Amino acid sequence: MLQTKKYFYVAMVMAASSLLVGCPGPVPPPSSDSTPPGFLSVNVTLETGTAPGATTVAVGPIDLAAASSGIDRSGLAATIGTIRVVATAGDPESGISSLTINGTAQPNCGRKAGSVTGGLIEEPLRFTPVFTPTTPPSTPATLTAVATPIVQSGCPVPAPAGFSLSTVRGFFTVTATSLGGSTTTQRFTYVYTDF
Repeated sequence: MLQTKKYFYVAMVMAASSLLVGCPGPVPPPSSDSTPPGFLSVNVTLETGTAPGATTVAVGPIDLAAASSGIDRSGLAATIGTIRVVATAGDPESGISSLTINGTAQPNCGRKAGSVTGGLIEEPLRFTPVFTPTTPPSTPATLTAVATPIVQSGCPVPAPAGFSLSTVRGFFTVTATSLGGSTTTQRFTYVYTDF
């Protein structure tokens, strides 16, 4: 009987200690993230057309991640109306907390001969980004974004008779941010001319 009581007390202590330990909580991000996140790819395609689902690849994909610095593309025809970006980034130490895309557009619409020339306008390049953070953060993480700089500019295509030709120039950056707070950025510069 004494032996049975002893086993009973040992079993109770074991059960109580397992209740105290419980299920493990979420794993906190590492307190130090010694390296910035990396892009596995940042593919830019320049596409004809602007309607969703009705575009055709004209140039690309161009992988910004494979370049040692930003990439410039100039002399783009107005028929290349859509810029599509698919960026994939990873950080094995802490994961990716966000992928963002930001840019500018500087439209210079054609003017009628003899009209007063206005100042250069710089406006944000509007992308329709699709990035949904995951819980827990995933590595790698992907962002897909689309912009239509010529449509956004409002410049007539083609230029009406008696008007000068239009240009739209600008750039965008794609930035990956790790849970540790470090960032990596890639840049793409574009110039649409003579439309």
